[in-house]
Order: sequence, then C-alpha cells, then structure tokens
Amino acid sequence: MAANKTDRLADIAAGRCRVGIALSEAIGARLDAGISVSAIDSTVKALFALDAMAYAYLVNGPNQSLYWVDSKDPGLTRTLLTTIDKTGLSASLNSIRQKPVLIADAPEVLQTGLDAGRMAQAADSLGAAQCMLDQAVVYAGQREQFNRVIASFQAVKHMCRRNGVSARALPGACLVRRACAYRKAMTMHA
Repeated sequence: MAANKTDRLADIAAGRCRVGIALSEAIGARLDAGISVSAIDSTVKALFALDAMAYAYLVNGPNQSLYWVDSKDPGLTRTLLTTIDKTGLSASLNSIRQKPVLIADAPEVLQTGLDAGRMAQAADSLGAAQCMLDQAVVYAGQREQFNRVIASFQAVKHMCRRNGVSARALPGACLVRRACAYRKAMTMHA
C-alpha cells in the first residue's frame, strides 16, 4: 500500500485500493466513538463504517480532521453489522495502539466528503423510492377488492399520481444540489 497521501489517492483512483468510509461520528459521536491521538498511542472507534471488506478506512478525527486507518493493522477489529441494506456490508471498527495517518486537518475537506456522501445517499434513496412506486402501481393493477382492481379506485389513483409527481421532481433537485456542491468545492480549491 502507498505510503503518502498522493500515492494513496492514486491507488484509490486506479482501483488498486478499496476504501471504506467511517464518518458518522462527524455528525454526532456516540458511546465514546471517534479517534483519540496522543504521542504515545491512539484509539479508533467507529460505530458505523461502510464497506466491511475495505483495505483501509477514512475516519474522522478531532477538530474535523480526516485520518487513514489501515485494515491490515493487527490491532484493528471489524465487527459486521446487521442492516436492512443487503447491497453492501457494514461494520463497526475498534482499534487500540494503531497509528492512524492524518490525511487532512482542514474542516472543509471533511465537509466536502460529507456533502458528497449525502448526495449519494439521496440518489440511492431516490432510486429505492422509484422502485417502490413502480411496484405499488403494478400491485394496484393486480389487487382486487369488491370485485374490482384497486387501481380503479379514485383514492388509489390520486395517491399513485401524487407520489409519481414527487418522484419525478426529485432527480432534478438532486442534480441542482450536486451542482451547487461541485461549484462550492471548485471555489474552495481554486
């Protein structure tokens, strides 16, 4: 694995390094979670990390700093979490005496990452909502009540139409928000 920040980024971009994200403590640390770093030792505790099989993790530290935690460190333990999302494995992280590597100590770097994560979560939720709506419309066309398909009932028609209009408006809102976040990131790094 690469030793410096530039090489790590190149490895990630080239697909040679699978990196998990453990930034939930940046929003609100619970149960003594987070990173504590001293001259003698350090501890890492992340209650929720995306990608339980990652080679390394980006973990938020004190003062909105960002650290690189190597999953091959013998002091790191990963515990698989049970979630309703079956598309990926999540884990909690615990480590004692590991030396995490400081990647960035500028709060705006962490904030840009959190914003990108929120956009990804919004897009994922939007896709799930559209899928559920499609399934509901199919079901309404098949389910019968009082010897009629329920899709013929006015209340069901209005509910499907209202939710369909909302679902069609959301992709545009996501794109506008992403464009604003991109513009903000570009002006920060200019």
